[in-house]
Amino acid sequence: MASIADSLLACGAVKFGDFTLTSGAKSPYYIDVKAASTDPSTLKVIAHKMAQLAARNGPFDAVAGMELGGVPLATAVSLEANLPYALNFMAALSSAGVVPNEVFGALGSQEVYGEVAREAAWIHRDTKVFSKDLVSALQAAARRSPSQQFEEFLQGSLNTITSGGDLKTYFLAKSEQFTQDNRRRLKGFLESMGVMAESYVVVAAAAPLFLIVILSVMTLLSKTSDPTFLLNILVLLCMPVIHAMFAYILRTMRPD
Repeated sequence: MASIADSLLACGAVKFGDFTLTSGAKSPYYIDVKAASTDPSTLKVIAHKMAQLAARNGPFDAVAGMELGGVPLATAVSLEANLPYALNFMAALSSAGVVPNEVFGALGSQEVYGEVAREAAWIHRDTKVFSKDLVSALQAAARRSPSQQFEEFLQGSLNTITSGGDLKTYFLAKSEQFTQDNRRRLKGFLESMGVMAESYVVVAAAAPLFLIVILSVMTLLSKTSDPTFLLNILVLLCMPVIHAMFAYILRTMRPD
């Protein structure tokens, strides 16, 4: 997937010149958020990257965007963030024998899944109120989706239906795929935590104790040297800084 910077340049959202910002400050460049949010490919890239950032720094209770330019971004981020959990819900219903139309209807009533639930409610509305077949409803949802991940899920559902496959099997497979991806991310995170724990033991525990022992031995062997000053620096300055540094690193670490 392209970077956000490349996508903004490609869609023409980045402009160079002499601009006066809302604050009154002058700027040699300007980023047109509306141009980015109205370009489907750019919007999907931004949403995917923001969802990853939210996952690393969450959890959050809600996703919000300032109208009007921020609304498509908030919608896309909500779709990206909630889809893995919504798929587990859909897979559970499919395993119980619920037909696909009713699966989307049930998902649409679950507000906890955010924009995924709203999209599912619109799919169910198209089939029930406007008498569309499920294929047409899914095609319309895929065309309007600002989320690449959600669009790929809908396209996979369409391919399954048109090829005569079983949506229950597809939902279960996608749910298992996201579960395995999440397990891999968590495994990598736990390995990183293990490295951090070993580093903490060496740098923040073993090394200071070793230095304290060395300074104490130096005091016993040499009556002229006074290591009190060095001990004070080690205990009162170095060790708190080391502990604060590790605490900050642990605070910023999140599963990707």
